[in-house]
Amino acid sequence: LEIDKNRAEISRRLIAACPAKDSIKIETVDAFDYDYSWLGHDDLVFVSVDVDHKKIVNKVLKTSKAHINICAPYDKTWLVNLVRSFKSS
Repeated sequence: LEIDKNRAEISRRLIAACPAKDSIKIETVDAFDYDYSWLGHDDLVFVSVDVDHKKIVNKVLKTSKAHINICAPYDKTWLVNLVRSFKSS
């Protein structure tokens, strides 16, 4: 899922050149507005650390059975921040 049309188009072009091109689809939508209800135990949701991940994580947890991963460009700091963010909620 990508909210920005330009980044979504770049993603589509990159995916078209990779071996997994038939397994990955980019949708231009706000991740909070997406319907996760069809996702099951074998599905993964990767959330970028630079978005309101708390809001998205809560929606995924409430509406699906998917596993959630927070993507971060640095080593494990995201995990500490995620735990802290839920403690302060």
